[in-house]
Amino acid sequence: MMQEAWEFSSKHLKDLDDKDVDQNLVPLVEHALELPLHWWAPRFETKWFIDSYERREDKNHLLLELAKVDFNILQGIHQEELKDTLRWWENTGLRELTFARINFIPAYLWGLGVAFQPQYSYCRKFVAKAVALITLIDDIYDVYGTLPELELLTDAIRRWDIKAMKQLPSYMKTSFLSLFNFVNEVAHHVLKEKNSDVSITLIKMWKDMAQAQITEARWFHYQYKPTLDEYLNNAYISVTGPIMATLSYISSANPILEKDLKFLESNPDIIKWSSTAFRLQDDLGTSPV
Repeated sequence: MMQEAWEFSSKHLKDLDDKDVDQNLVPLVEHALELPLHWWAPRFETKWFIDSYERREDKNHLLLELAKVDFNILQGIHQEELKDTLRWWENTGLRELTFARINFIPAYLWGLGVAFQPQYSYCRKFVAKAVALITLIDDIYDVYGTLPELELLTDAIRRWDIKAMKQLPSYMKTSFLSLFNFVNEVAHHVLKEKNSDVSITLIKMWKDMAQAQITEARWFHYQYKPTLDEYLNNAYISVTGPIMATLSYISSANPILEKDLKFLESNPDIIKWSSTAFRLQDDLGTSPV
């Protein structure tokens, strides 16, 4: 039924130029048909709508000017946040790990997609840092590390003990220490600003992710082909959806409620299935079929 509705509405909306309709509506419809509105990042859409509205003959000049001022002020805030996170990245020393596919601007855009409003500055910066670390760790597990090295890294994350660094190769020491410090940074900020201890929740999420990553590494090393159920039950965690949801919540919500943390830790269906969709969509991007 939904497919039929989509085909019917798309067919008629594509023919708007031939109909007696408000011509201001035509570019909006064409843009929506290109990609659904809820799939775009809000601030990218804001810029598009400002440019589109400016071309209208019946535009309100004061409203247009207000929109431009608002956009430029907020863009300035976002640029300063990006500078801050880039300085953090430089200070970690992780840039020296040239095997990793880290581009920090897309990492920051993830945070911008989660929440663009000015009051969510820490949320954006924490999400950007998390995305950069996740990408790095994913490259270690998927591409660079040998299975014995990955077992050591997983053990260090599972133990969550700084002393466990001694057993790691040098490039893993930098990575583990950066992750360890980041989690402490987030936990300290939340405790100071919101009087809530989220360290146990955060550590559990990273441990779960490491376990999911080593499972996939073992499958690859031993040439084991998991069943679809085995793969999906592991993949929704390895794609880090639970981590991103939890981090977004604790860095933006105030107050942080214990029942919400328990809910997030339980990997509820809303996170599991959205993460599964994300995993499958990501897999299809590199699929030869």
